[in-house]
Amino acid sequence: MINRFILSLAALSSAASVAMAADSVTLKNGNSLSGKLVNSSASGVLELKHPHSQDTLKVKETSIDRIVFDTRGHKNSTLTQSIQLLNGDHFPCTITELNDQIVSFKSDSVGAHTVPRNKVSHIKFNTKANKILYRGPGDDLSAWTTSSEDWKLKDGKLSVNRRSEAGKSIRDLTQNYIFEFKTTWEEATPHLRFCFSSNQLKADKKSDFYYIDLNSHGITIYRSNKGKYTTLAQVLGNDSFYAQSNLNVAIHVDRKHQKMALYLNGKLIKTLNDTKVAPKGNYFIVKNLQRTGINTQISNIKISSWSGKVTDDIKSKTEALAKHDLITDLSGSVMTGQIIGITRNEGKANLNFKAPFAKKDSSIPETAIDILEFKTAAKATDKNNAIYHLNLVSGGQVSYNSSQIIDGKLTVDHPILGKVSLPKASLSSAITIPKPIDPKSIAPFED
Repeated sequence: MINRFILSLAALSSAASVAMAADSVTLKNGNSLSGKLVNSSASGVLELKHPHSQDTLKVKETSIDRIVFDTRGHKNSTLTQSIQLLNGDHFPCTITELNDQIVSFKSDSVGAHTVPRNKVSHIKFNTKANKILYRGPGDDLSAWTTSSEDWKLKDGKLSVNRRSEAGKSIRDLTQNYIFEFKTTWEEATPHLRFCFSSNQLKADKKSDFYYIDLNSHGITIYRSNKGKYTTLAQVLGNDSFYAQSNLNVAIHVDRKHQKMALYLNGKLIKTLNDTKVAPKGNYFIVKNLQRTGINTQISNIKISSWSGKVTDDIKSKTEALAKHDLITDLSGSVMTGQIIGITRNEGKANLNFKAPFAKKDSSIPETAIDILEFKTAAKATDKNNAIYHLNLVSGGQVSYNSSQIIDGKLTVDHPILGKVSLPKASLSSAITIPKPIDPKSIAPFED
């Protein structure tokens, strides 16, 4: 590891954060640095220009746990399509060509590429750029209302080691939204509750809200309405969820149609329906239910506006995708068939497909399509063995194993796209993907 630090890490980090808004680098040993990432070598040594150091500081990429890039002045993507690759990476783009063999696209962050069609999971059409309403937990605890002084904020993580709660309201929360967070643990599986869409900061028997419970027994989503609790979805705990010392949770909240979709570590796990009118509140409250002395950490909280909706159930969709491509239009109707390609005429595009037993091919205007999902039967499994996740300002994600910064661009080795150069201004953060841990080493939950 290269550690040419002229000043102490603590002093550098403190001085830089006061002097300038900049890139922030957190090392695996817990130390943090702020400055401007200006370059890196092919051997994986990053150079950080610090305002209080004449020489650039050099840090090995392998010693870095997380990078948060300076995103001032960068605007979200205006592209209205999004592609998701088989390894889970996704980003806004424009589809330029599509047939039974390949998919070609252009992206303002990832660039132009052509990939085999069996490396693509699905394509979203007619997307509006999701506006990030909140990203946190922020720079200090002043943004949160806490029930005790036990809550701490360090390295971008909210943490507490006794039963307590913290909450905040989200200004201009849209009717439909996406709610994401990450929980990390060291000693025991998490035992926490995250309430959302609450009409009061105090999510109690007088309130109307949704909440998700995480504990060693599993993950459950409930609806609480004035003291009456309804179970909306339950996922039993298993090693695949808790095999690592962290869990990424995302919930697509479709209040308009009274539906939700639960994602764990980027995978769609369950869709659910609420028979009652959805709660209209804009409060989010996290409650730590873990026993005293066991630390709970919450990070990567992001709440975004969402123009989409939750459709269909997973089981029927999985069965259909084993034999067919699926097209879901903007009304929610699902059509099965074989995608042939896209034709363009005078700026307008149509998706051509062959329906089962149909004598003629069908054509659907691109403007009427919500999502196109490709048949899964012929796909080879694509395990994502990447070391890092690169998060884009536009909301996308790119996996990689090594990188190099040259002339304001980050070039990475992508498992599907190969060499990809991304403008540094389009990057939000880079995070080390934790290695799986032995599930037997996780202490069982105790009341």
